[in-house]
Amino acid sequence: MVVIMKKQRAHIDALLAECDNNTNKYTGKDLECANEALELATAIEYDLGVYESHFRIARFMIAKGNNEEAIQHLDICYSIAVTLEDRVRIARTDNSFGIVYYNLGVTSKSLEHLLQALDISKSDNYTEIECWVYNNICSILTELGDYETALGYLYTLLEISSGSTKSKFPACLVYRNFAFTLYSMNEITEAESYAFDALGDALLHENVQIVCESNYILGEIRASQNKNTEANDYYLKALSIAEHISNDYYIALIYSKLSKLYCDMGSYDTAFDTALYAYNYVMKLDYPILKRNIAL
Repeated sequence: MVVIMKKQRAHIDALLAECDNNTNKYTGKDLECANEALELATAIEYDLGVYESHFRIARFMIAKGNNEEAIQHLDICYSIAVTLEDRVRIARTDNSFGIVYYNLGVTSKSLEHLLQALDISKSDNYTEIECWVYNNICSILTELGDYETALGYLYTLLEISSGSTKSKFPACLVYRNFAFTLYSMNEITEAESYAFDALGDALLHENVQIVCESNYILGEIRASQNKNTEANDYYLKALSIAEHISNDYYIALIYSKLSKLYCDMGSYDTAFDTALYAYNYVMKLDYPILKRNIAL
């Protein structure tokens, strides 16, 4: 009986590993493996397998913008992690809650979860989780306009991720955050340098999402310089990638930016059609702040 149980758990763990291997391939195989793992783990009451399956399903839902559904899975994850007194999984879940509530525009609740995750990850030396939490907090602080605090966190993140701990945290994410924060501060030269660093590292390590975001930021930079043709080229590169990986958030966001660009270029009919498309597109999504901004 023990041998059978071990084999069943090993099979579930293999399915979860296969899920991870397919996470950034945008084939849907990751969700398929996570659902199969969840079914088997539930049947044999394998708590860690149930947690990890729900966590991966939530991750998939977040990526697809299904934030309310992601919360349902994360609630189960949190309950299991607390029952098992598993602090690393509590921190991981809090970090994901932070992302979801930020996407839903509930910034205070997002920061509450992220700061809880940061406290646990720092006190228990969970370096990789600490890096992800810093990354998410920096994005929120930049959106809130607290640039100096965001930069402080970013320098801490850069130090941790490039230190002797050999964290697996992607350097392109750090560069991307520096680029966006500095652009928001109107420090255009430094922002551009970091955006190209992010793009180069993302291409090297095949991080398609950051390739998309780096091109988007470069489009923003060129638009701020009134280099409209170059801005249009970067936006369209980012849009092509976003459509390829089905990132609805960036698809809607880039269309809204293109509409503004076309307006600045005097192409008012095209600008209106593009803005209307962005509005109709975003209304189907679960991003309240983006809906409001595009409606405005």
